[in-house]
Amino acid sequence: MNRIIYMAACAALLVSCDCEFDMTTIVDRDGSITRIISCPADSAFMCGDTIGTDECPIAITSDWELSWMKDGERRQWPVSVQEYGQLCRGSKPVVDISRRFESVSKMNSLFQFDALPMPVRPVAGLTKKVKLFHTEYTYTETFPRYESFSVPVTDYMSMDDAILFFQGSPDMTSRSGSVLFDRLSELTDSVSRWFAANYLDEAFRYLARNYGSIKDAPMSEVEFLAKRDAFIRYPVSNLKDSSLGRALDDFFGTDVYSNYMKGNTDDDFQTQIMAFVINLPFDYTVVMPGTVIPAPGLLTDGNTATFHMNVGMIYPADYTITVQSRTQNIWAYVLLFILLTAAFIGIPLAKRKKRE
Repeated sequence: MNRIIYMAACAALLVSCDCEFDMTTIVDRDGSITRIISCPADSAFMCGDTIGTDECPIAITSDWELSWMKDGERRQWPVSVQEYGQLCRGSKPVVDISRRFESVSKMNSLFQFDALPMPVRPVAGLTKKVKLFHTEYTYTETFPRYESFSVPVTDYMSMDDAILFFQGSPDMTSRSGSVLFDRLSELTDSVSRWFAANYLDEAFRYLARNYGSIKDAPMSEVEFLAKRDAFIRYPVSNLKDSSLGRALDDFFGTDVYSNYMKGNTDDDFQTQIMAFVINLPFDYTVVMPGTVIPAPGLLTDGNTATFHMNVGMIYPADYTITVQSRTQNIWAYVLLFILLTAAFIGIPLAKRKKRE
C-alpha cells in the first residue's frame, strides 16, 4: 500500500509549498566537498531523543556532524532539556547536518536522499582547469530520474512538454508570460491525469497481488486483470481515498474492492507520507572557489549559486545543475611582475654594457 499512498501525495506537488530544508555544497580548491543539510528540529531531535525529523531527507549516521546556530554563535548538539527551554523558546531551531567528503567520487558513493520510497542518489562531478592567470572550476550534479511510476508520463504528453512543466526547460524566459501561462495551464490537466493514472494503477496492482484474499470477488482474476487499461483511465476528481473508492465502485459496479482497500490502509502512515512529500521543495546553494560565473537562469552572489528545486524535477528525466567559477592565480601575477621588473632593469643594463 505504500506506493499507493505515495502516488496520492505526488499530486500535491502541483501546489507551491514552503521549503522544509535547505542543502548546501561547499567545493574546496583541493577537490574535497562538504555537504550540509539544514532542517528545523523539534524538542526530541534537539535533545537527542530522536535522530532527525520528518523534514530531514537523509538517514543521519555517525559520519555526520550536527550543530546549530543561536545569536550568531554555533552551538553543539544535542542540548539538555533545560537548555532547550532557555535557548529555543518561541522559535524552532535549525540543525545543520554536515559531512566532509574527500572527493566527489566519495560523495557519490556515500550520499543519497532517503525521503522517497525509493532512494535518490545524485551524481556529482568536478573539473579544474589551470590557465595562465586564472583557474576555472566546473561543478555538476545530476539528480537521476525517479523511476517509480508504472505509467510513463509520455502516455499523456510529449517528453519536451513534461520537461517544460517539471523542470522549466528550455529557458522559460524566452516566452511571454501569457503564452507560458496558457501552455502550462494546458499541461496541468495532462499532468493531473498522469498522476491519477498512476494512482489508479497502483491500486489495481495491489488488488491484483492480493486477489486471492478478496472475499466475494465479482469476477475471476483473469477477467479482473483484463480491465486494467480501461480502469487507469477512469476519470477521478482528486487523488483522495474517497475518490479512489468511488472510482472502484463506479467502474466495477460493486463495493467489494473499495471495502477491501479500506480494510488495508494505514491512515497514520498515509498522513506521514503526505505531510512529507508535499514539502520536498528545497533551496540548494553551491559554494565555489573564487567567483561564480553568471549564466542564464542562475542566481549568483559572489562565490555562491542558488537553485530553487523540487522533487518533481526528476519525474520525467534526469536533472543536472552546472556551476562554474574562476579564481585568480596570484603566483602568475607575481611571476609576471618579476619578469617585467627583470626586463625593465635588465634591458637598459644590457644596452649600457653594449655601448661600453
